[in-house]
This record gives sequence, structure tokens and C-alpha cells, in this order.
Amino acid sequence: MLAPESKLLWACVSLAALLGCTDAAPSPATTGGGSGGTAAGTGGSAAGTSGAAGTSVTTAGTAGASGGSTSGGGGGGGAMAGAGGSGGDSTAGASSGGSGGAVSKPSEGCGTAASQALGMYVQHDITSKGTARSYRLRLPNNYEPMRAYPLIVLGHGCTGNGGTPFPIEQASKDDAIVVALKSVGDCFEYSPTGPDVTYFDDVLAEVSAKQCVERAKVFMAGFSSGSWLTHTIGCVRAGVVRGQGNASGNQVNLQNCAGPIAAMFAHDVNDDQNSFAGAEKARDRILAKNGCSMETQPYDYDGDPNTPSTCVEYQGCMPGYPVVWCPTMAGAGKPTHNSQVPISTVGFWRFWSSL
Repeated sequence: MLAPESKLLWACVSLAALLGCTDAAPSPATTGGGSGGTAAGTGGSAAGTSGAAGTSVTTAGTAGASGGSTSGGGGGGGAMAGAGGSGGDSTAGASSGGSGGAVSKPSEGCGTAASQALGMYVQHDITSKGTARSYRLRLPNNYEPMRAYPLIVLGHGCTGNGGTPFPIEQASKDDAIVVALKSVGDCFEYSPTGPDVTYFDDVLAEVSAKQCVERAKVFMAGFSSGSWLTHTIGCVRAGVVRGQGNASGNQVNLQNCAGPIAAMFAHDVNDDQNSFAGAEKARDRILAKNGCSMETQPYDYDGDPNTPSTCVEYQGCMPGYPVVWCPTMAGAGKPTHNSQVPISTVGFWRFWSSL
């Protein structure tokens, strides 16, 4: 459940209404892509109806049924476990485009014991294109070497210095592995053929080789600069990355993208650093690639009917490739360029869990 001041932010349920709001409280802001405020990640109701059981290739024996997407931050694993089964019903407001019984693709790191502390971010050094780089890795508190976990890759804002752009682990809890990337300079490099695409590839390869990753459930998200990089990776690595989450970011000119990708956006209509129009352009590119219409339906980002939501889901998209759009508006005197918590935590994780 959101704090009262946070609820006010989402009280306008359409873009037109948003433009008339003057007293709404903002999403918690970040400075240079830091933690971006707090997110309880616990809102929402129970998981959906379980799907049919399937034999999972990620664990020994027969896996349980793959449950429907869960609301809020808790229990995302219900949607991920038993990937060989058919998908369950989603809770109210979850994306209708989920693919449910996607074929599991456990990484080569499955079966390898954890070599770092659990439940905390630990820095790892890596060389990419001859340059010394690093990333931070968080393994679940109850990490199981034979369970293939969804992998979330995060990109910080400019001057974020490798920090997490928003505390996604408060929503995913112990049902995902999380990686925080670190730029060489203040900001990431966004070119589709640039060094940070290779860096992403190298980090994904290393993490997958040493940890048990569900390669069918790789997601990327970012704030500001990290959101720009997320758009680039989502374009050139569609198919490798299953879904993306964008908070307050635009894109470079992206053409000939590898394929459709599930996407969720949150952007302030008055953002003074990355334009709202730029976010619309990025959204429209993905809508076209995913074959979506311009018709929308209200979307409940956290599964809690008591939390107002400005989000909408586009209709007619390819099955399994939904697009959700969340226009927001900061209150008077609050940062318009912000990390979009809790949409970027509870919302992104719930959206990904429905795929």
C-alpha cells in the first residue's frame, strides 16, 4: 500500500486529468540515478489461478504448475517457477499479453554453488573490449543453484556511479537475480554498435556462466541515462532480453531492431531533462514493432484497486509482447525528472512476472 502522499500522484487517471493536477505529490526522485526513494514493493493481492503442471528443466524432478502473475512486489516467483507448465490466470490489471508457458532456458551456471554473499550487492570486475569495467550482482537470500532465476539488469542515471536506479529488489525480493551496470564516464554510451552493448553482452555471459539464470526471463530497466541504454539494448538484443522497463528516458535513432519486446514506460509529462515527446517517440517505435493498435485499456500497475493508476495498456499487440504506458506528473516544487518509484519497482516487476 502506498503512502497517502504517493497515492495523490496517481489520482489523475488520464493524461488530460494529469495536466489539470496541481497538488499531486511526486514520485520519489533520485540524484544522479541513486536509489530514488523508497518502495514498499508489497502492494497487491494474491496470485492468479495456477496453470497446468509441466516438467521443468531447471530443477530436479517435476516442477509445480506455473502460477499466474502476482501483484505487488511479493511472490514474483510464482509466475516464474515451473516454466515448463502452461501459464496461469493473471490477477486483475495484469497484462493480457503474457505468454505463460515459455520454454525454459536455464544457463550453464546452473548447478554451481554461489561464490558471493547472498541478499546484497557485491562488485565484480570484468574486462570488456580491453577496458576494465565492473558491475554489482545481487543473489537472492535463499539462492538455489539448481533453480533458474529471472535476471534483471539495471542502468543508473548520469553520475549514478554504478548505483541502482531504483530498488527493484524490494519488489522482486528473492525471486530474481539483479545486476547493476556501471558506466565508464558519467553516462552510458547509447550507440547500437557502441562499447556498452558489448559490455552488456559480456556481463550477461559472465553472470549466466556462474549463476543459474533463466535465459528466457532476462529483463532490463533503467532511469534517465540507464533508460536510454535500455532502449538501445531492447532494440539490438530483442529476443535475448524478454522485456524492458523505462523510467524518464529517451532514445537515440534506433532502426532495424532485432524484434518485438515487451515494454513498460513511466515518464513525467513535464520532465525538464528528457522530454515527454521523446518518450512518446520511443513508445511509438515499440508499438509499431509489436503490432499494437492505438486503442488502450486502463492498467493497474500494482494490482491494488485502492491505488489510483494513470497507466494504460495498448491493445492488439502480438501475444506475449504487451506495451504499458504510464504518464505521471510531479507535484509543485518537486523534481519532474525522477525515478518513477513505485511504478519502476512494483510496477515493472509485476509486468515482467506476467510474461
